[in-house]
Amino acid sequence: MATGRKVPQSAKASRASPPPSQQQEQPTTPPSIEQRHVAGVAAEPVETGRPEPAVAFAEAPAADEPMEVEAGPAADEISLQDIITNFLPSQQEEIREHLNDEDIQQVLNEVKNFLTMLKESDIKLSSGRGRIPTPTLFGRLRYLTLPKDAALVRKFFEKATLFFSAVNPAQIKNTGCLSTMLDSNTHITNFANETEDNLRL
Repeated sequence: MATGRKVPQSAKASRASPPPSQQQEQPTTPPSIEQRHVAGVAAEPVETGRPEPAVAFAEAPAADEPMEVEAGPAADEISLQDIITNFLPSQQEEIREHLNDEDIQQVLNEVKNFLTMLKESDIKLSSGRGRIPTPTLFGRLRYLTLPKDAALVRKFFEKATLFFSAVNPAQIKNTGCLSTMLDSNTHITNFANETEDNLRL
């Protein structure tokens, strides 16, 4: 009776599996992680098996969120440059040099009120005939300096605003009617100190 020869276990194992050099590795793609959101609460990460997108898109704003829009200056707004250029060149330099002074700021604000009232009433500034055309009403202030006479100039334009707000725009088309009455510094001072009741008569 023939007896079979026992094969060592190590030999069986060597025949059953090829050496590591002969095994081919299968490439695997790691599963991506997808974040699920339920009712606004982030759930646990779930493996989807899909590769993650390369670009992340910004979250769009909600439809009911108001968008802030910065308002620009009004088209008919009288600018600081518009105000200053009405003065004589020497006074323009004085204004710019002391632009941050409170007295100068008050003068510019009063002039702006004056010019705004003229524009709304459709009354024009009458201009002189000199080499550099300057509104005659501003030209009457040629002997005043700023900021030394700032208080007088402020009161002058305050009363000028009252004067032209009381006239009939259908009859008064420009500021020449007032300019012709102010021939000297004395006239300028008297007009600036005039009472409101007299100006509205």
